[in-house]
Amino acid sequence: MVTEQFERKDSYLSRCIRKASKALCLMAGFRPCDRKDYEQHLRLHVWKRRHAFDPERACFDTFVDRIVTNEVRSMIRNRNRMKRCVVREQHSLNECITGWNREETSRHESVASEFCPRPHDSDFVEDYRTLLSQLDALDHSIHLHRVEGRSKRAIASLLGIPRERVEQALDRIREAAVRLGLDGYLE
Repeated sequence: MVTEQFERKDSYLSRCIRKASKALCLMAGFRPCDRKDYEQHLRLHVWKRRHAFDPERACFDTFVDRIVTNEVRSMIRNRNRMKRCVVREQHSLNECITGWNREETSRHESVASEFCPRPHDSDFVEDYRTLLSQLDALDHSIHLHRVEGRSKRAIASLLGIPRERVEQALDRIREAAVRLGLDGYLE
């Protein structure tokens, strides 16, 4: 019976999956051009769960509806989890990058030389590098956005995190800077 439902295009299974994929396409974060992929994913999920169908407990339509509904909820949860991801892209400070003048340099050196207000003071440069090395990935990216002149709200929007979290990170950065004696350079 389960196999027959998969083969028929006008079955309740197909209608349920089409309806769920259309609903997904209307939600933020789900693209309409991927609708066939959502349908295929849902159909595959029902196929994998077909062994759990028990005709004595419920009819096939109820089984399909519950499986599809739960998987759609799971897809939405996973999508929201991805949007909350703190670090979307991580880079090592030791990796080589090509600068505007086509010279290769390490990312650590470029960050220190780009954003250092007093590049000729070697003690300051060392302290600034130490500060950068103590920051985790989120704090480092927030610091760089702040140095570039972005507001707390803009940083929160860019990174997809609450503004309070940006403020907490800036407080941690400020404390680290004070510990290193760099508090005279803070805003």
